Amino acid sequence: MKKSAVILFCLLTALFASVSSPGISQAWVIYDCSVLPTDNTPAFTAGDNSPAVDFIAEVINDPDITNNKLFKYDHSDTTGKTTYKMSWEIGGGTAATIIARIKGMEGSQSKRIAEIDVRNVNSGLGSKLQIGYDDTVRLESPSLAAYLGNIKEWHLYRFVMNGAYLSVYIDENPTAVLSGTSTKSRTDNWFKFGDQSASYSHSGLWDYIIWDVSGAYAPGQGAAIPENLSKDFYTNTPHLSIISSSKLYPNPSSGQITISSFESWIDAEYIIFNFLGQKMRCGLISGASTTVSTANLPNGAYTMVIRRGDETLHRERFIQLAQ
Repeated sequence: MKKSAVILFCLLTALFASVSSPGISQAWVIYDCSVLPTDNTPAFTAGDNSPAVDFIAEVINDPDITNNKLFKYDHSDTTGKTTYKMSWEIGGGTAATIIARIKGMEGSQSKRIAEIDVRNVNSGLGSKLQIGYDDTVRLESPSLAAYLGNIKEWHLYRFVMNGAYLSVYIDENPTAVLSGTSTKSRTDNWFKFGDQSASYSHSGLWDYIIWDVSGAYAPGQGAAIPENLSKDFYTNTPHLSIISSSKLYPNPSSGQITISSFESWIDAEYIIFNFLGQKMRCGLISGASTTVSTANLPNGAYTMVIRRGDETLHRERFIQLAQ
């Protein structure tokens, strides 16, 4: 079992930290997926507990790593919700780090692979990390997205909270793919993972999720991921592309602009506002790319907002130049 070795590693790490850096003590708290989340020590609490009839939550053997276990979470029906919540005893702090090794499921019809919701009553804010089968990685607040070309493969997701500032790192790359300041007001003090929405389905494989509340640690900072936990991720570079969340081009524009859209944006509304907040253009996203005329718009700065209902999917500035 990887659990006993991991707990020993964390105890030794904490001891070393207390000796080498007086006043600083970091040790990962671990869910290694060898048991159901509600049977872990510490135990997660089942929440949003209205699963669909075909919901699957089970521990399975890892087909690639001998004696390793995975948590299979398969909630492909949008009519239900089920999450696992951890009160993370953050005390008076406002910083925390979460790392999870997650994989998509081949053939899944779900919209998302995974979602992690973090909330900190001390800062009064929170946000969500959302990993989609449309190859996107998103922050709920601020509303940001990046594209990961092989998202169904194993990846390491590091979700870092430093007060109101959130950062997402993938595969321990020291450069964050998403980062910004949240404005999402929260009065809770926990994190949770699973299916948190009756509008989105979630299905994925989890190898582990570890967390620490002693600081906001980017890759290479703080304690290393315990040796008994796999750090393997998909490394076939030609198929791996993390790109900017920018989806408008050309920018600056003169006459027309193209929206390069994610699958989940189809039929969402785009709206162009001027610097006074006045609506100048609007329409619907029609496919993988949608061309919008900017003819007759005065020179200046504009904001493109993409919305579905009350949800803002994307917001980006562009410059209109003389034609």
